[in-house]
Amino acid sequence: MPQRSNSFQRLILLVEASLNPLGARVIESLMLRDLTTGDAREIDVAIEIPTGPRTIRIALEVRDQRRPASVQWVDEIAGKYIHLPVDRIVAVSHSGFTTSARDKAASFNIDLLMPEEIPEFDWKILSSVKRFVSTATVSYQWEIIALDPTCTALSAPPSDPIESLLLHDPSGETQELGNLIHAFIDKAESRASMAKMWNDRPGAELQFQLELVGWSYRDLKGNEHALKHADVALTGQVDWLNIELRTVTYAGETVAHGETTLDGQPVSLVVIEQEDQEPQWLWYVKNTDKQLPWRLSSPPTFVQGQKRLVSVFHRQPTGLDRVTWRTDAMDLWKSDAK
Repeated sequence: MPQRSNSFQRLILLVEASLNPLGARVIESLMLRDLTTGDAREIDVAIEIPTGPRTIRIALEVRDQRRPASVQWVDEIAGKYIHLPVDRIVAVSHSGFTTSARDKAASFNIDLLMPEEIPEFDWKILSSVKRFVSTATVSYQWEIIALDPTCTALSAPPSDPIESLLLHDPSGETQELGNLIHAFIDKAESRASMAKMWNDRPGAELQFQLELVGWSYRDLKGNEHALKHADVALTGQVDWLNIELRTVTYAGETVAHGETTLDGQPVSLVVIEQEDQEPQWLWYVKNTDKQLPWRLSSPPTFVQGQKRLVSVFHRQPTGLDRVTWRTDAMDLWKSDAK
């Protein structure tokens, strides 16, 4: 069964991920087995909180409709959870609940929540970006220019493409050459160089030398060949998206949130400012992880005189025909955004 999601459900997912205690797992579209029929049932958002020898599981059913949630929906929820292994049920409605729905929920011991939009709020940090967050997406491709020492016909590596070449170090660790290159690219200083260069000069070639001293490979005859370094060329570009932020109150907290799309996939953001605490920034990109598709970023840094938050999403090639999203939510500066 395909997992269901929508922007309102992603908002609730991120807010709950931010507000729940450290160690809690907040999971979208969790599948649970009915204890009597064995049928799989989908939970919109599940929260699992370890407490000593057991885990408390809270289920959130989320509805995004223009009309207040009806008593019929509450009845459906109550029936759905009779034989599901959960300890608490919460119904979340974008448009509130009818009076009869509230009464019925109370009789079933179902908690009710309704986010409420507010037009103005005295943000400490969001005022700096005037309710917009500018998000940079960095896409890149790389190729190996040369290996040192150069492979001869007699020492030809047994891999095509060359990035699949399996390397060994003295400790016995093995890694594909491509994975070592990606690890180098994923360093903060490498990402910063990439973002700045391709923001100023889209498509420019960036070359670097990857040290490989201590690594070796075996040719087709099993002979060992030591390597010194690999020369690598990178090309890429930076694209910019604006996310408009809206403000709601949820469970007593004030939350800014926004969403856009990137290559057809949703990119969601939630920001929560709590008293005497640094704001929490949570990003969501679908399929970054099977269970936790959101990432908590460090507090953003703003450059004096600029009004843009820059967070970088790397599209990192992991094969010839697929891409893995990495959401590092890394904060950078940007030169005179227009």
